[in-house]
Amino acid sequence: DFAVVAGELDLSKTSVNGVLTPYPGPYTASSTEQSNFSLTFYDSAGNKRRVSTDLTDGTLKLVLTDGYNAEHAVPHDTPDFDDKTGAFTVNFTCSKAGRLAITFVTSRGEPLLNADTGSPWEAIVNPGLPALSETLVYGAGVEVAAWSQPNIVNVRAADAEGNPYATTPPGDVKYACVFTTLGGSVPSNFAVTHKTVYVGDGVHTVYYTPPQHTQPYYVKVVVTADGVQVDPAGKVVLVSEKATLSAFTSVALNRYLEPLSSDVANELGFRAGETARLLLEARDENGAPRAPLTADYFRASVFPSAGVTTSSMTLTAQGRVAFEFVPTFAGEYSVLVEYSPTGTGGTYSRLGGNWPSVGDVDAGYVRVLVRSASANASNVMVTKSIHEGSKEGSAAAGTDATVRLASVDTYGNRVTYTDAIGAEAYAGRLRPVSSDADNVNSVIREVAGATVDNEDGTYDLNFVPTVAGTYELVATLGGVEIAATSGAVVKVRHAEVFALATTFNPTLDVCKYMGVGGEIFEFIVEARDAFGNLHDDGDERFTLNVTNEPDDAVTIKSPAVVANPNGTYTATFTPYTSGDYSLKVTHEGSGLTLLNDFKITVASGKADKDRVTLGGAGGFHGGKAGVAQSFTVYVRDTYDNPVASNPADGIAMPIYSDESLATKITECVLTETPGEVGQLTATYAITDTGTYWMGATLRGALIAAAPFKLEIAPAEAPEVTSATVSSSLMRIDAAFDVATDRGAGANVVNVGCARYLAADTVSDVGSGAKCVWADAKTLSIYFGADATIRPGDSISLSQDVIKNADGNSHAASGSYVVRAPAVLTPPEARLSVPDRVGPCDGVVLDASQSRGGGGRPMEFSYAVVATATDGSAVADALGAAVSAAKAARGGVTNPVISLESAHLEPGVSYTFTVKVTDFTGGVSTASATVTKSVYPMPISMISSGRTYTATRSHAVTIEGDVQLPSVACNATTPTEVGDGIDYRWSIVEGPILVKENFQSAHHFDVHARTLTTRSLYIPPRTLEPDAVYKWRLRSSLRVNPRAFFSDQIVAVRVSSSPIVPNLLTGDHRTVFADAPLALEVAPEDPDDARDTRGVAFPFTYVWSCKLLASSGAGSDQIDSESCDPPPDKTPGSYHLSEPRVVFPPGALTPGRTYEFSVRVAREPAAGGRNVDVPMRVTVVERTKNSSNVPVVERTKN
Repeated sequence: DFAVVAGELDLSKTSVNGVLTPYPGPYTASSTEQSNFSLTFYDSAGNKRRVSTDLTDGTLKLVLTDGYNAEHAVPHDTPDFDDKTGAFTVNFTCSKAGRLAITFVTSRGEPLLNADTGSPWEAIVNPGLPALSETLVYGAGVEVAAWSQPNIVNVRAADAEGNPYATTPPGDVKYACVFTTLGGSVPSNFAVTHKTVYVGDGVHTVYYTPPQHTQPYYVKVVVTADGVQVDPAGKVVLVSEKATLSAFTSVALNRYLEPLSSDVANELGFRAGETARLLLEARDENGAPRAPLTADYFRASVFPSAGVTTSSMTLTAQGRVAFEFVPTFAGEYSVLVEYSPTGTGGTYSRLGGNWPSVGDVDAGYVRVLVRSASANASNVMVTKSIHEGSKEGSAAAGTDATVRLASVDTYGNRVTYTDAIGAEAYAGRLRPVSSDADNVNSVIREVAGATVDNEDGTYDLNFVPTVAGTYELVATLGGVEIAATSGAVVKVRHAEVFALATTFNPTLDVCKYMGVGGEIFEFIVEARDAFGNLHDDGDERFTLNVTNEPDDAVTIKSPAVVANPNGTYTATFTPYTSGDYSLKVTHEGSGLTLLNDFKITVASGKADKDRVTLGGAGGFHGGKAGVAQSFTVYVRDTYDNPVASNPADGIAMPIYSDESLATKITECVLTETPGEVGQLTATYAITDTGTYWMGATLRGALIAAAPFKLEIAPAEAPEVTSATVSSSLMRIDAAFDVATDRGAGANVVNVGCARYLAADTVSDVGSGAKCVWADAKTLSIYFGADATIRPGDSISLSQDVIKNADGNSHAASGSYVVRAPAVLTPPEARLSVPDRVGPCDGVVLDASQSRGGGGRPMEFSYAVVATATDGSAVADALGAAVSAAKAARGGVTNPVISLESAHLEPGVSYTFTVKVTDFTGGVSTASATVTKSVYPMPISMISSGRTYTATRSHAVTIEGDVQLPSVACNATTPTEVGDGIDYRWSIVEGPILVKENFQSAHHFDVHARTLTTRSLYIPPRTLEPDAVYKWRLRSSLRVNPRAFFSDQIVAVRVSSSPIVPNLLTGDHRTVFADAPLALEVAPEDPDDARDTRGVAFPFTYVWSCKLLASSGAGSDQIDSESCDPPPDKTPGSYHLSEPRVVFPPGALTPGRTYEFSVRVAREPAAGGRNVDVPMRVTVVERTKNSSNVPVVERTKN
């Protein structure tokens, strides 16, 4: 088992989340309640690192920027680490409201940035709930007011920590004022009109208009929030008549309508390139504000003026003047603000309301700070190049290479650093341009740089390349390429040599086996640094020592190592003798052994034709026709080293029919001799007898002592391995041990069986016997009419007729014993007798319907058992009748035996048994009972026996053999018998036949007309398959049908007819691999089977395939290996129950024989309703001369 841990820390994958939310914040300012967030560190593949020191190894800072752009450090607790989730939880207390920056820098100086913004992670800290006591109330109207005009009181909500709201406070608070007079002379019916307006940035302004009076008076102004007094003490305001507007009392305000500071530069959040805005409020000589008629009552000048692009004065809806300008320089600006009581036509004086004294020398000059804009990739400066101080303008592999970048904004300002703003998104990589030389450890790849924030507006990109080569420096800011580094090229050279990193070329696994006897053994020694870079200075020295392990090994060149111009080193030596050698390579500078006792194998050189010899069992002198011969080929090189047995190494063994080697007939097959080096086994087989010559060559030249004379003698004669009577008893199958020529090459005049069999055997198999070759290995001998041969007898072959398939063997001969069938099929004995006979009738025992014997006469023997009597008389009569019949037939028993009426006693039942024996000894018996009645009864039998087997597709005809009873005795008279018999067929057991079961009305009519005859006819496709019908034939004397009748019961067993497959394509075919292959059947159903609605059942088709055994098997043996072609070349019809399948060209492999098969089936499934149809296909390559060669195809149904 092993564990996989996360890789190096990748800050770009780090996530900052709320503890229970996806993002940190928003938080609420509080000096008592803690807030928190979590950090989770990942590697570059996105795996959680779960390393408890990841956070403490760096520096985490929390900095809050409030609404006045002041920065405040926020303390935090020691982070909690969860080793299961890998998350650090940071708890902190923040009493200030504003924007919280979460900054983290690793120990290497790499900053943590939000990948979406390119800046540190941020969260919003909102003020707490408004606190009445902390509400800010300010504005000119809290000190002085002018009657009969609107005066201003500004109200701004704040929380308990004193954080003012920069937005509307929660709860839609309603602010108002309560006015009361304070002693002295006051207007009568004192009432103040006022309204509250939200002017933005969290500021509500209450405009109030006090009533006119004859003299100034005081009022107390108390602000209320939703009716509750904010400060019950209120503000005491002097109300007087409005006075002339004055520059000395007018003021400059910030966005919150608060007067700007006069003694410091105001931090108002201004940025270079962005619009800066000051609000100017005109006031009268008493300090009460009043709107000027137009904006140009004020004018302003910005210093330094070179840093300002545009400026404007605009009168606002609140009656103030907005002065806007766009600064481009970062730093402190002075804005000189002046006011004219009469506008542009009057005299402008410097603004004085923000200064303690109107005589202040700085009065009118408002100081503001402008910070730089964000860094611009096009303006970033390189303050330290990667090549400073390096040798030849390059960096060494494995050492730090640093470029320092200074942030500059669009306007050329160096970007200042603050904790709240944090680092910028710098990144760098060394992109490969080319590799100086091969590096065995890795290919040249892009090198990512580590970014270090120097916290002064500069950033270091540190690279540690390890693969020597040329790189292009690519530095980006926020994903945009920095112009100052565009096109910068970095050359990385190898480091100092590291002896243990030395490599060899070819690699050692190749070197181990590349030695050849008599040839220079050469390999390259490559000096490298610790990173695998080739050390190509060429100033190293190596020593090669070779130890000869073969006892008689000889080298003809001393080992040496020589430096090459490219900085590599060539090691060489030359062995003569094949075998194992030991190499040792030493680095002289370090004394380290780089190769110690490294074993190499030196193989033999090329085979030498004068050292190739033949030996072994003697197959190079000849053998028997058609029989594989073999011998050994010994292969040596010039130095007598055994040459590795490679049959393709120029050795050939062609065989010619003439000593001049002009007519080549075949070639030996060469294979490596297992377990032997330098030896091949050559095999060949020549079909025809005679003298041949083998021209053994090496690379086209005859070897020593070639050519070799070969004498080929005839092969062994074929032998009969078995002569067996077939299960049908109609033939003998003589099987040979090898395929024969079927006697085709014999020069004899005899024909038929006389061609193949000796004269006595021809007589034994009967006149008219037929001899047919079932295949090349089986001769089938079909019996003639008077055949006498039986198991245990012998058959003899004719001389000089049957040879092997190639016709190159001695002829088969000899005698062979005939064997009985492997599975005996006994005859089927059938015995027909009437159930009853009349008192004057004898009985005929008819066994002529017995089946079997293969057409040869069978032997019949009889026995009888009687009831109510000992039966000896009838038994004697039966024996005498059998003997007389046999004598009359020349010793052949008769299947039909007649007994006279006198042999049978009325009222007695006799059971007769016949035993039938065929010529192979197969035996079968059948019994039947006949009763001799005391009354005249029709004598009836069923000619075909009491069991009838039929298929649904065939018509059924059952014959009744019926006669009138005899009147040749006194027991009955002609009047009692009459002269006629009536017949009636009926079903007594089994399915009922109705008119709908017949194929047509005509078929039904034909059948119905036979029901009253002694011959029953049932048309085809009428009876149900797999059913048994019991038919009764009742034969009645016409004179008295109720009293005198006899019944015969016959059981008709019906089976389904087998499917007729009708193979349309050949069952044995040879096809070209580049041609399509069609396989098709067109099956027929003789039963025309249909469902209950009369719809014909469909055929189903299941295709399969097996490979024919390639070797060591008989011609009919099949491998179990499936031969299904590749899916992309298998037609869909192969799997979709189709009768036709067409394989595209190239689907089958040349040189293979396929045994395709389709199983065709149809309902009803029982009783032979499926049939397997084999199709054998041999696939061959199409040769140049095969365009006119016909494809072999043979079809068999």
